[in-house]
Amino acid sequence: PLVLSGALVAGGSVNAFWAGEEFVVYQADAVVDGRDELYSVPLDGSAPPLALTPGLDVYRFYALARDGARALFSTYPHSEERLYVVPTDASVPPLDLAGSGIPTGFAATFFWQVELTGDGQRVVFLRAEDDDSYVQCELWSARLDGTSLVQLNPGPRIALTEFRLAPDGARVVYIDGDPIAFAYSELVSARTDGSSWRILTPGVERP
Repeated sequence: PLVLSGALVAGGSVNAFWAGEEFVVYQADAVVDGRDELYSVPLDGSAPPLALTPGLDVYRFYALARDGARALFSTYPHSEERLYVVPTDASVPPLDLAGSGIPTGFAATFFWQVELTGDGQRVVFLRAEDDDSYVQCELWSARLDGTSLVQLNPGPRIALTEFRLAPDGARVVYIDGDPIAFAYSELVSARTDGSSWRILTPGVERP
């Protein structure tokens, strides 16, 4: 067997990994114990691991794009989770996908669900805000080049806790509901580029 992860600092470990066709991307505290970073390494061990996020403390490793060219991960500074994409060849630094352009005023922010669309060009994520009394969620989408950041639901919702992507990634389906009293719920379909949305359960009576 081949050891792909290279040397680890004392106490360090590999904490998550995704395998592509030619290489694997993994999350490990290899340099500083307790500070995770992302690395890519060929599956055949023909080259040493390549550091993708030097100096960043990686919180979660979410996904590897279908073509293996980009990885999705987050950091969690000052109680605010931030979503990044980085090329697996480390050709450019990590790009902050969702740290700007989204208003926040709550005590903590985190991502409840993060998914790549089927074409690998866009990420859809459920962003939660916690004000210590309840959690509100918003559904957002962005292209992996950092453009076209759009909100896919009309406003903060307590009832919005998950979504499902169509296989081609063009649409997302989620359950929407009353943000205060759970007075109603309805199934909604939205285009992931934010261009349109439609209620799939007509006849649901809103208060």
